[in-house]
Amino acid sequence: MASILQKLLRLFSSLLFHLIPLLVFSVHVLSSASPPAVQTEVAEADSLLRWKASLDNQSQYFLSSWNTTAGRPCNWFGIHCNEAGSVSNISLTDSGLEGTLQSFSFPSFPNLVTLNLSNNSFHGNIPSHIGNLSKLKILDFSVNEISGSIPQEIGMLNSLTYIDLSDNFLTGNLTNLWALYLDSNQLSGSIPQEIGMLRSLTELALSHNNLTGPIPTSVGNLTTLSYLYLTDNQLSNSLPREIGKLTKLTRLFLEMNDLSGTLPLEMNNFTLLEVFIYIQIDSLASYHKTYALVEP
Repeated sequence: MASILQKLLRLFSSLLFHLIPLLVFSVHVLSSASPPAVQTEVAEADSLLRWKASLDNQSQYFLSSWNTTAGRPCNWFGIHCNEAGSVSNISLTDSGLEGTLQSFSFPSFPNLVTLNLSNNSFHGNIPSHIGNLSKLKILDFSVNEISGSIPQEIGMLNSLTYIDLSDNFLTGNLTNLWALYLDSNQLSGSIPQEIGMLRSLTELALSHNNLTGPIPTSVGNLTTLSYLYLTDNQLSNSLPREIGKLTKLTRLFLEMNDLSGTLPLEMNNFTLLEVFIYIQIDSLASYHKTYALVEP
């Protein structure tokens, strides 16, 4: 009986000899490796605190809840997180903040959907690395003192649906803009004649808004335009003859408006047009590849 017990003890000791290093190694790995969500949360908190430290003293006071003792950044003033605990919304509108965006680490917020810093006293320019906010849908820097030119990297924000940079000191122009997509918003009023100043446009999309009035004659200045989407607005009157100058058009969508009158003969110049959709008095005219307009 004793010999059996001794053998079991020796076996148990041997197993412990081999298992203990493995257990120690496993505990070390588990304790040293943090889940990705935790790592993201820590990185976001550090970035917010560094930006806070770059602001003026009064601003830091207003952001007093931004500190490590207050717990996760999701609990901080103006910060909201998604279900995974990553920062998805930074809304600090009208918070009395003053400083710049230079220390704001845009790449540290891969899940940011809303960035609203409106109605504060931010100055300086908009850093180019704002283009790293690939999931951003809403950007509002209005009513600040931001200066300089609008960075081209804003054009990299493919998820963006709303942008407001009004009431700042931004400079430069948009004459080199080649694509303008403002469809599916709540734009109202008439299309301004100034649209004709964007002479480099090749794509213009204003569909699904509340635009009214006639299509401006200045649209004829957009001679490089290839796509023109004006579907689902309240545009009225007849098509301007100047539209015939858009000889590079390949797609023209005008349906679901209040347009009237006949199609201008100048549209015979549309030799490259592949798709043209135009609804008038409950009738649909759709032309593919080739079509001809004749005088009544």
